[in-house]
Amino acid sequence: MDNIYANVECSKPGQSRPSASQTGPRSSERRFHGAVVLSLSLLSVLLLAGLIGLGVHQTFCPVGWRRFSHACYFLSCNTGSWEKGREDCRAKEADLVIIDSLEEQTFLSNLVKEETLAWIGLTDEAMEGTWIWIDGTPLSLQYWRNTQPDNGGGDQSLGEEDCGQIILGTNDLKNWNDLPCKTDVKWICEISD
Repeated sequence: MDNIYANVECSKPGQSRPSASQTGPRSSERRFHGAVVLSLSLLSVLLLAGLIGLGVHQTFCPVGWRRFSHACYFLSCNTGSWEKGREDCRAKEADLVIIDSLEEQTFLSNLVKEETLAWIGLTDEAMEGTWIWIDGTPLSLQYWRNTQPDNGGGDQSLGEEDCGQIILGTNDLKNWNDLPCKTDVKWICEISD
């Protein structure tokens, strides 16, 4: 029975663990695992540096939002005035959508299948006939319906039509209209990268 424990080293009181310079299978396992961890760390750093260098980054959209290109979009379920829509978007750390490409116009036009009116971030409230986006950018690309914007076509009962909206789900890219800003319609919020 005494021979069974003959090769076991006992620690003496005050003696620390065996040193790291130990040789044999355990020592080489530690070196191998260390090398794997170091290699994976270096690979991760290189991949991250490559992605940053290429300018590639992926922003995830909040739940309920749709991603297109470098932005996330949200079509409200509620209706309200242009200002209410803008307030709701800002509460979501977004703003009303600014449409600045044909691709974005096409995406938004097909956002839903049924015809739906929605506010966009376009207004001529500051100066009648001078349409600007909410970020102050002047309107360049335009997708107005025929005869629009018309500021109510002279119908005094409509009042001023100073806010822009899009008619979704119509299979028509010329689907913008001007409406009185107090009209109750849905709205589209946008978060850009």
